[in-house]
Amino acid sequence: MKLKKYFYLKLFILVLIVSFFLPHPSYGQTRYKLKRGATYQVVCRIKVANQGGTANNLVVRFSSFAVSGLPPYQKLISFRSSVDSLLVEKKNGEQLLVYKQKKLGSNQSIELELVYTFANWAIEYELSAYSMFNGSDFPEHRYLLPEEGIESESEIIKMLAKRLTQNKHTDLAKAKSIFRFVNDYFTYREGVKSGHSALKALTKRYGICEDFSLVYIAICRAAGIPARFVSGFRFEPKVIYQRFTEITKYAHAWVEIYLPVVGWVTVDPTFKYMVGGRKKVNYDFFGRIAADDRHLFYNYSRQQSIKSSWEYSPAHPAKIKTTTNIFIKRL
Repeated sequence: MKLKKYFYLKLFILVLIVSFFLPHPSYGQTRYKLKRGATYQVVCRIKVANQGGTANNLVVRFSSFAVSGLPPYQKLISFRSSVDSLLVEKKNGEQLLVYKQKKLGSNQSIELELVYTFANWAIEYELSAYSMFNGSDFPEHRYLLPEEGIESESEIIKMLAKRLTQNKHTDLAKAKSIFRFVNDYFTYREGVKSGHSALKALTKRYGICEDFSLVYIAICRAAGIPARFVSGFRFEPKVIYQRFTEITKYAHAWVEIYLPVVGWVTVDPTFKYMVGGRKKVNYDFFGRIAADDRHLFYNYSRQQSIKSSWEYSPAHPAKIKTTTNIFIKRL
């Protein structure tokens, strides 16, 4: 009888110890604090003009602000469109809107207007509680695979990932080490508009936000940390007033990494401090968006161009031209 009681006592103590180290059930979702909420209205105007012969069975596909699967620092309040016939296509976590028209004659045009209202916050992820965890509970392995511009299978990137994560025993420590390298290694240089890829950026040692993000994603994936590209706009709240402003100049790219137990976490490896004329790694952009900052989420696609298809008479081919303008104001 005593042996039986002793067994149950040991089992009870063991359960207490395991319960202490295992995450609380509420930790199954990302923990974070939201700060300084603001509401913005965004208007996207898309013009499709035909400068040639008649276009039949016109199909226009374009990326847009995502209305579902948003990060925790952004919430859709409302959405309306000037047309009722928009279709939504989703593929690999990306969202495209599709507009179809039977006929668009010569010198005719159509204009689409999409109006979004978003709530947007600064955010700080609570990472310290998860520093002991490693491994993967991640179901979508595509964010570990190489893709165009993210050459995580390259021997150069795999060797770099191995060096940067050596003696790092958690995914959080590995992700921070990679962040330090990318943030310190590269120089931001405006005007780099094409040919973005992790390997090219590593060779040049300079680039724009897209290059910083691609390198960070590639090294993370090579190190076994799921990572994905984020498109959006970054600005200081004080520059967006209660009147419409063209937002294209604030276009930005950053990253989300997946940490075990934590979930998706925002990481922006582009910005750094300058102290005494020397670069200093800026961890303010690892796992947080500052209160005096705004990262307005667009979607998870790198492809922002509009794609069109149509049928036409060979004698009078159609010529389709598209333009996009995006405006924002604070409500």
